[in-house]
Amino acid sequence: MLTDNDACQLVLAKLDYGEPFALQSCSLSERKDYWIIRGNSAAYVLHGDASRRYVGVNAYLVDVDSGLIEIVGSGHDVSEYLQDKYDLREADGRHYVLTANFPRSDKRAIVHLRQVLECSVQRARELADAGRPWLTGTRRDLQRAEELLRDRGVATAVKLVEQPLDARPLGGSVWFWDPIKTALRE
Repeated sequence: MLTDNDACQLVLAKLDYGEPFALQSCSLSERKDYWIIRGNSAAYVLHGDASRRYVGVNAYLVDVDSGLIEIVGSGHDVSEYLQDKYDLREADGRHYVLTANFPRSDKRAIVHLRQVLECSVQRARELADAGRPWLTGTRRDLQRAEELLRDRGVATAVKLVEQPLDARPLGGSVWFWDPIKTALRE
């Protein structure tokens, strides 16, 4: 297992951009499998010169066993990035999908789904088919979609499947209802 000092030295060696770099922090991930290291130009870290600040990187993740370095972009949260990695590992080649969590025989649920999605009865019935995957994506994004649907009274479940079939890919647009509604209506 790499020590924090070993991990910091690996990151500093990688950050050879022709000017000195300084590290701001180094901490072990919750599962103790990655060193999370943050750094920037020495002029910024040590002297506060914002004009010398590099942007685009949130943190460097150093695998404690292999020393492999991954970069987490500034637009991503480190804990979410790691959770996506863990979920992907747990999936083991399978795909996360969002499906209906009510039987096709539940006419009330189908009518309610039609009203929520503002779609045809036929589309609502198609979505209610047992095991039919609606959306595919990261487990975290699908859980957010599940929450938005639950808030509207629609019962769904996130499952792992071998093939996502005709499930629609859910990009990063899970913070708002409209993109999810649009994806499900198509």
